[in-house]
Amino acid sequence: MAAQYAPAFSADGTTRTWLIGEVYASSRLTGIRAGVSRTRAVREAIAEAMDRDPIGTVRDLDGEFVLLRWQAVTRTLTLYTDRFGSLPVYSGADGDALTFASGVRAVLSAPGATAEPDLDALRDAVSYGGYRLGARTNVRGVSLLGSATALEAGPGARRGASRWWHWRDLPSVTPRSMPEAVDELRARWRHAVASRLDALERPAQTLSGGLDSRAILGEAAPLAPGWQALTYGIPACDDAHYAERAARLAKVPWSFQPLYRGGDPAWFAERLSHVMATDGLIELGDLMHAEALPWLVRESDGLVNGYIGDAVIGPTFNGIATPDDVLAALPYYGDELGEPHDAARARAAGMIAALGGAPARFALFDDKLPQSTNHAHGALWRPWLRVRRPYLTHAFFDYAQGLPADWRGARDVQAHWLAAAYPLLFRRIPNQKTGVPVGSSSLRRQTARIGRVAARSARRALATTGIRLRERPRGFTDDSTFWRADGVREAIGALLRARDARHHAAFAPGAVARVLDAWERAAAAPAQVIGALVVFEHYHRTLGAFLGAARAAAPVRAEAEWPA
Repeated sequence: MAAQYAPAFSADGTTRTWLIGEVYASSRLTGIRAGVSRTRAVREAIAEAMDRDPIGTVRDLDGEFVLLRWQAVTRTLTLYTDRFGSLPVYSGADGDALTFASGVRAVLSAPGATAEPDLDALRDAVSYGGYRLGARTNVRGVSLLGSATALEAGPGARRGASRWWHWRDLPSVTPRSMPEAVDELRARWRHAVASRLDALERPAQTLSGGLDSRAILGEAAPLAPGWQALTYGIPACDDAHYAERAARLAKVPWSFQPLYRGGDPAWFAERLSHVMATDGLIELGDLMHAEALPWLVRESDGLVNGYIGDAVIGPTFNGIATPDDVLAALPYYGDELGEPHDAARARAAGMIAALGGAPARFALFDDKLPQSTNHAHGALWRPWLRVRRPYLTHAFFDYAQGLPADWRGARDVQAHWLAAAYPLLFRRIPNQKTGVPVGSSSLRRQTARIGRVAARSARRALATTGIRLRERPRGFTDDSTFWRADGVREAIGALLRARDARHHAAFAPGAVARVLDAWERAAAAPAQVIGALVVFEHYHRTLGAFLGAARAAAPVRAEAEWPA
């Protein structure tokens, strides 16, 4: 383990280079792949290339990593996050001191650090889908470093962070025909998945009823004899039904893990047990992904993850053009606790302006996905197993996002690609979002939607006569039912109604109580609002005791005390 993290030294011994995470490919450096990327030889090759061209070398590294470079002569430390900020890094400052770490709690272990709640972050979370925007965490003065960021520190004034890559750097792509685009996507996808399978002995995936994970299944299952698929949700939901059909056709073992295991309120306590480990940055709803950990750790050494695939090659975010579009996609909640609409709209406009001319959809890639995806579908699992995300492969991502917008929209290149590459998995099995297979006509999609609405109305009408028909759940969660069960509802109320609750200073007197009252009556309030409040409160109630125990167990040592 020590050798895996030991730095590479320059020939004169004055520069050290560390690499945390994995690199899957580099056109400048031959022989780099996932299985060897944690070796000293790879770190030495990267360090040597950075001596000649640091930024060019980092831009060329296709991986999910954090890179550190210490130059003893100038006493300058530079930290680089990868293009997508895949491995969260946090920083804090106290006077001339700069602290950075892979977790907020580690930053707070530095001498002089304080753990004051960031009420602005909480207001963000209840306004925008449960997520904080930009660099905010739940602790004032501790910031999340962004994607493609270089943070440089040295003697005297800190020179600060800058971007080494921008969304406007993506090259435009104009295929001559749909078959050409499909062929190119197929070739790049094969490479993407193969590179993410390297050195995994027991690879697995989480398989939903959507398209992203099914594309991984179609490509990976024939390449990995030990491939396994896991679906979690509520029993008999659409996701489980469609995922089981796909796994059966792909001839791979399939497991289903029900959510909310243990009943009321055991599942709630289980999710709260992960709040500290995730620094309170994953709201209660998204902590459902933690319920899959026991299976994943027991059955797998690596998770090949399909999240954000629809944003990369499909229509998600594709039509984003205005501040109002950004607000809808975050999503923005303009209720009593939320930021006023005018302020929220101005903020969304600022997010678009910060892109420097890149299309407005990348505001979501910058400000939402690092919170919604890197935390819930990366940082949560990485302490236990390797997480690989083929949709972030540079060659695939660049081609997909370089296409004209109408190719991902009206022309639906995603459907053409998937139906051509994996016909058994996509021409027969519906997409959970639409209820029909990819490539279906707009008439068929509309007919399916009308049918679902009519069936729902018929069931409601019959229910008034005492006849209740069982419906297969479309969604894979049922927060409305399980969060309002007696034990969980009481536990949530006790946290949020407490007189010493941290959130009181963030909102008008009585506002949270009114929102909670409405939620308990099932009248209003998105679950993400309640989930964000619960996690924030629990995190700050337990943070002080955790930090005290951590400091007592492992005191921070001054540089003079460091081992040689």
